[in-house]
Amino acid sequence: MTSEEQNRRADDRLPVLWHGTIITVDDRSVPCRVLDVSLAGTYIECALTVRLGEELILIIPELGEFAGEVQWMRNGSFGLALAAGPDLLLKKIAEDDETYPGLAGVRTEKDDPAP
Repeated sequence: MTSEEQNRRADDRLPVLWHGTIITVDDRSVPCRVLDVSLAGTYIECALTVRLGEELILIIPELGEFAGEVQWMRNGSFGLALAAGPDLLLKKIAEDDETYPGLAGVRTEKDDPAP
């Protein structure tokens, strides 16, 4: 990946710290943390073994339910591409701390486990 691609990728993401729940197709429920959001997906930390392409539901109590598909995975975290939900633009919600003041928990660089 070129430095330009890395910069563009970093610019497309907004760090957050939201607590939620992942629901699997066989109705298992596992707590998770959403660590960043982009226009099309989320970076999730969760004690759940997932497979590429697996379909999951992300529930964020303050926002609703979001259907998605696992795009990548790494040591207890994965990327979930959002397919459906009340508002696919979670990044816009994360940016709007006046409307959603309880969701404005932005992480610091030292807390960021992402490469």
